[in-house]
Amino acid sequence: MQVFLWDTADDQENYLSEVGICGYNKINFNLTTFIMKKTLKITQLVILFSCSFFGIALAQPTLLKSIPSGSINFVSSEGRLFFTSGDSLWTSDGSTSGTYFIKKTGEPFVRLTNFRLGTFIYFTTQQADGKTALWRTNGTGANTTKVAAYAQINPFVVYNNNLYLGIDDGIHGYELWKLNLSNSLSMVKDIVPGSGNGIAYYDIIVSSNILYFTAFAGPGGINIWKTNGTESGTVLAVDLPFTDVYYNGLGLKDVNGSIYFARHYKLEQSISDTGVELWISNGTTAGTNLLYTYEDEYTSYSIGQFTSLNGKLIFLNTWNNEYVTLWTSDGTINGTVEITALFFDDAISPFFQVKDKLAITSINNNNFQNPFIKTDGTEEGTIYFHNFGPYSSLAKPATTGKFLFFNDLIPLPGGDLEDELFQSDLTPENTKSLRSLFGTSFEYSGNITPAGENIYFTTNPYIYPGVRDLKLWSYNPNKPLGNVPYFTLVNANSDTDIAWLKDGDYIFTSETPQINIRYNSISMPGSVVFKLNGGIYRTENQPPYSLAGDTDGDYNIWPLSTGVYELTAIPYSSAGGGGTAGTPLTIHITVKDSSVFSYSARKGEILDNSESTNIEAYPNPSPDYFNFSILSKDNGIAKAEIYKMDGSLIQTILDDNVTEGQSVYFSWNGNAHQQGMYLFKYSCGSQSITRKIVLTR
Repeated sequence: MQVFLWDTADDQENYLSEVGICGYNKINFNLTTFIMKKTLKITQLVILFSCSFFGIALAQPTLLKSIPSGSINFVSSEGRLFFTSGDSLWTSDGSTSGTYFIKKTGEPFVRLTNFRLGTFIYFTTQQADGKTALWRTNGTGANTTKVAAYAQINPFVVYNNNLYLGIDDGIHGYELWKLNLSNSLSMVKDIVPGSGNGIAYYDIIVSSNILYFTAFAGPGGINIWKTNGTESGTVLAVDLPFTDVYYNGLGLKDVNGSIYFARHYKLEQSISDTGVELWISNGTTAGTNLLYTYEDEYTSYSIGQFTSLNGKLIFLNTWNNEYVTLWTSDGTINGTVEITALFFDDAISPFFQVKDKLAITSINNNNFQNPFIKTDGTEEGTIYFHNFGPYSSLAKPATTGKFLFFNDLIPLPGGDLEDELFQSDLTPENTKSLRSLFGTSFEYSGNITPAGENIYFTTNPYIYPGVRDLKLWSYNPNKPLGNVPYFTLVNANSDTDIAWLKDGDYIFTSETPQINIRYNSISMPGSVVFKLNGGIYRTENQPPYSLAGDTDGDYNIWPLSTGVYELTAIPYSSAGGGGTAGTPLTIHITVKDSSVFSYSARKGEILDNSESTNIEAYPNPSPDYFNFSILSKDNGIAKAEIYKMDGSLIQTILDDNVTEGQSVYFSWNGNAHQQGMYLFKYSCGSQSITRKIVLTR
């Protein structure tokens, strides 16, 4: 079901008539509940969401309005969206009335940022004289004003209620400046006196509440500096033990108070090959140490995409611009290791963090979208979770921290393909298109922009041949839209919400779950009675109303075991389940061990073992037929199967008796299937082999 906001009652009636809806309810959301939260580590749980809730309004996307077709530069700050169209600035607060044009700047936009000082965010434009202009806006036309214009302006970071920028004013070179809450702009320090540039590249971070940046100053040239915002407090922090940096910048990254960075350099014996070093620093010269050196004759190395995950550094190492491997570091030499190989000759996406895992994908040199991979920083925890449809053209994904959002092609009846918006918690079970969740198409989606736990996005469907209509939507995947009760799955260790729990949901867990389930009432009942599989399980007399209870908001642990459960919550007007009973809410949930067919993302063809000499698949890739040759290691029933990358079985192509030492030959015709990557699995006795095969067109 899709929910829209109409400008007029006539618009609403016309739409309902057009789509054939004969009845509807206007509902307002007014949830009163008491939720106490603590900040601790969340136990990992996997939730499989269904798309029905006994007719209750779901958390489906809400259409805000049509916006100019050329809209770009979508950013959000504290839940509010800003975007541009031509020289016009727009905003949205997630409502139809709150989505409006702010002001025309009369100048093309250079960069829209989400940096906020007080109620203002900042952006830059290009003046007719070639200078860069800095602006600020609070979402109103009257308070959208130009702050300053110089030869070069780059907003960097907000630190201690000041916006720090790199500015070339035409006199002092490119130096560090700051803008305060009173809209006063000043240079922090002329690091290289005169017209020379002081600021080096875009390396500027906050680590242990100190602002660090790279500068062309101090012994040897480039070094790491720090500042407290004053001229006297802007000083050399790390005297780097090298003078040459081949690539632009060091890629400063803070991980738990430690600063990681990379130094790329040209190899002396080569014209084009490069080496790279990984360093760690505590912000002092004495506390700066080399962790790892990547250098080999006739090979160029590059490391980057520094990301913090579970207290460690995660990064990519690319050699010869072809082979991409995943690495991690705990800040020690022995703890700086390769996790696994990922891609070959691919264009790599950024990392996207969802809970305590990262997602990444790539486009190969044939312009095919490779599967999404997730990692927890270990080899065994680095696996595929989504295989893209053929000819998918991935819009920029985005994450809210709980869900990853991206677009992909899905097959429609009749063989057509449609570009739709997907959401995922990085499990194959819960990677679903919004079309499958809500029954409405969100085709040609893009401009996916997180805003807290919600997202904004656009669709661009044809309204008639050759003409598209760019529509802006908002979406909250965490609770219903209406004034209705619902259940929330809660982490009982951290007392934080995990997900909205709906009828038909599955919970998969590979370890003992530490969870509870909260009933969210639409009012303040005298009590709530919980029933489990028909029997009374618990009665709660005060909020938060939870299945396993709590102590002053500190949730107890529900002793969960695998099985199918019917959960019912009944509100009563009096304590102890007395007085008048309200409308019961019932859902059905299934708790299972993780049973997804899992497979490593390691680049080697053999995924389950190293028996690569015992199997041949040819040709691979292939536009149709694959031939297989296997040397059997056991006597017994041999089975060969073809799987999709999400683990679903397509076809069993062999189920027959074989003998030890026998060469087994068979084939598979992929003509009826979409192009992409598939898995071939062979098993017989103790022998088990899995190989990736690629179907092309």
